Amino acid sequence: AKAAAAEAKRKEREAKRKSAQQAKAAAAEAKRKEREMKEAQELEVKLRLLALEEHNIKKKAEVEKERLRILEVKEAKKMADLEKKKKKKLAKKEADLELKRQRAEEKMAMAQEAQAEKEAKVEMKKLQKARQHAAALEAQRQAQFMFKNLAGES
Repeated sequence: AKAAAAEAKRKEREAKRKSAQQAKAAAAEAKRKEREMKEAQELEVKLRLLALEEHNIKKKAEVEKERLRILEVKEAKKMADLEKKKKKKLAKKEADLELKRQRAEEKMAMAQEAQAEKEAKVEMKKLQKARQHAAALEAQRQAQFMFKNLAGES
């Protein structure tokens, strides 16, 4: 009976020990699961933050791309305007040169005309002098003729 009671006590102690061990194991398991849950939640939060950060970076990149595109368009427009101005300036210079050439030709023509008029006046004076000389010679001839006639009559 003593042996049976000792055996029963031993079994009871064994059962208590096993039950305490199981409770301890269950508590450790619960703690482990809770820790894993917390870690999983933290990782999920980190993942969300990374996704958000990635989204922000993509948005910033899109904004930067658009800004660069706008700058390129502005630069292209500026270059086109500059080219247009250069062409306009060149066309104006060419028109001014053409106008100067025409004016120079007109002045040249006027100068030639004036020269021709001067020459014509000189020729007219020479002609007039020649006429006067011829008239003087004719008058002298007539006077000599009249003088001969008068001398012949007397």
